[in-house]
Amino acid sequence: MAVRARAEWERLEEELGVRLLGREGVLVCGPNVPERAAAFEVAEVPARLVNRDGQAEALPVIAPPEDEALLDELGGSIDVRAAVDGLAAALGDRVVLAQVFELDERTDGVRLRTSEGLCSADRVIVCAGAQIHALSEQLGIPIPLQIELHARASFRVREPGADLACLQDRTGKHGEVVYAAPMPGGREYAIGLGTEHEPPVDEALSRLRAYVERGMPGLDPEPLSVRLCRTSILAWGADAFAVWRVGAIDVLAGANLFKFAPLVGELLAEGSDELSPERQLGGTAAASRSGR
Repeated sequence: MAVRARAEWERLEEELGVRLLGREGVLVCGPNVPERAAAFEVAEVPARLVNRDGQAEALPVIAPPEDEALLDELGGSIDVRAAVDGLAAALGDRVVLAQVFELDERTDGVRLRTSEGLCSADRVIVCAGAQIHALSEQLGIPIPLQIELHARASFRVREPGADLACLQDRTGKHGEVVYAAPMPGGREYAIGLGTEHEPPVDEALSRLRAYVERGMPGLDPEPLSVRLCRTSILAWGADAFAVWRVGAIDVLAGANLFKFAPLVGELLAEGSDELSPERQLGGTAAASRSGR
């Protein structure tokens, strides 16, 4: 799906005439690096194994945690603002901003009660993120979504100017599992914990400082800024997502969805069942849905 999503992102870049995908590369450190490299080769995605010198070249601020890592050469950050602004501009006044209070499925479609009045639709796709339960519970859909508060901090780059790759450090060698990416301009580097469950914000920031002190000598360990956001994580996996369908209503839920956004949009528009819980994870998803 990641390979298919990238093709959709590139198509969207061409349609909107703006750069949406970063090409700074992603340094992947952790278990099964050779197996990951083989998977990239099968998918025909450019990637290569790099030693400590290669890791330092891709990400000069790091103290490499292991002798070997994988460099995803086409990976990078998505310009979320450019994507949202470009799509909003393309849609123009067809975008209506309103708060949806209730959904009512009827034989002739769906009735919406909103802050801007009553609306009728042939189909409705609910993408409400951390606010999903307010609508899914009305529809009788037991989505096992856990809502948590996630903290990500940015740190000053001591010697800016060099290109910086993104990072997935799953080794734990510097005390944490983290994800990270350069901020626009290259003077700050943002890091977040990749833990299964979110710790309290103060604890998360303390752990990020400690990680920078041990593993990122090219960064100042005192955060310059902190971004907080609500995460919505399904019970069967931190990266899982699925679509529940009730009549003419599709409800999308899960985590880390934006990287797949153009592909997910196409699948939703087509009414595909590829994202159903049963198709995504078979019996595991079915068990989670029933609360076991």
